[in-house]
Amino acid sequence: MRRRVVVTGVGAIHPDGKDVTSIKSNLIQKLLGQNSINNMDSNPVIRTLSDPDEKKYINNRLKRKIDDFSIYGIVAVEMALKESKLDLDKIDPNRVGIYVGNCFGGWKHIEDEVKALHIEGIQGMGPYVATAWFPAALQGQLSLLYGFSAQSKTFSTSDVAGIQAIGYAAEAISNGVAEVMLCGASEHLSSPLVKNLLEQRSTQRNSEIFGKKLPENFSEGAAFMVIEEMQHALERGASILCELTGFIDYFSPDKNTRSDTLEYTAELFSHNENSAFIMDGIYDDEKEMTSKVFLDKDIKTSFLNLRPYLNNQFSVSGVIDSVLASSFLSENNGEQQPITINELSNTNQIVIQRLSNKGHVCALSFSAI
Repeated sequence: MRRRVVVTGVGAIHPDGKDVTSIKSNLIQKLLGQNSINNMDSNPVIRTLSDPDEKKYINNRLKRKIDDFSIYGIVAVEMALKESKLDLDKIDPNRVGIYVGNCFGGWKHIEDEVKALHIEGIQGMGPYVATAWFPAALQGQLSLLYGFSAQSKTFSTSDVAGIQAIGYAAEAISNGVAEVMLCGASEHLSSPLVKNLLEQRSTQRNSEIFGKKLPENFSEGAAFMVIEEMQHALERGASILCELTGFIDYFSPDKNTRSDTLEYTAELFSHNENSAFIMDGIYDDEKEMTSKVFLDKDIKTSFLNLRPYLNNQFSVSGVIDSVLASSFLSENNGEQQPITINELSNTNQIVIQRLSNKGHVCALSFSAI
């Protein structure tokens, strides 16, 4: 019998808020039409974090050694750990793992170092280039900070990397590899090179699998969650936000197979009458093709597209949706004040889907306890 996996803590930072509560409040206001959203018909907007409040968690010495994407990730992890009330002095570090999603790595750090290399020579480069810029840098820093030594991995599979980090972390717990996992993603989009690439992204070709890409804006940030084996959480008296009840990761090699691949997402639904589906929102055909698959499977669910409100965050996109879904489900479980969005009120299951340009279909299912 596979072990059940639950969410006990979440943390996030986004241009719309410095924590999950403020991000969620801002999102609700946007969904209700009380706050405006960025216009996506003109050139893409790149929304950045003005003050991630990292001084609470990171001293100046460490800050000099790491890139901002690692800083964002550490801040989000600290929030998630705080909510989980995990006692780091009592837990076995060999039973805690770290799975991270990241696409860009630390380009702010490396750009400055490359400039120094060209101007001053190799003597001008700092000693932390190799440990600051690569996508696995955050994973390494988290291992050093907390001493967790169960499995640690970094996923960099385009926009689905964060979903993969959560899903495979849950599988590690289900299979007995770990009792607790830190999982999530972080992206920093403010370096000159990355900004230039994103400003030109509108010219990027559409997906051969999923069709036309919609206009999009971008936001940097980070989102993480603490997930753990259910009995482990209950025995330590943790407050459980929701249960992670399913994960799929499949690949559609061509347009003719995409409907067959999307059927795996449909198989995640178990509470059809009270479910919500958070779609990817990047591809013009997604709602139509997914709706057809769901109809064929007799799945009745509400469709939500949060992309216009939260923007494209690459690996973080699916994770921040998962963090918010966990918070919404805990409200419906009576943990907090009830939400006011019709599609999410009284919902006992939320399924989140992410697609990649090359044909990945990844999805997670969260259910109220």
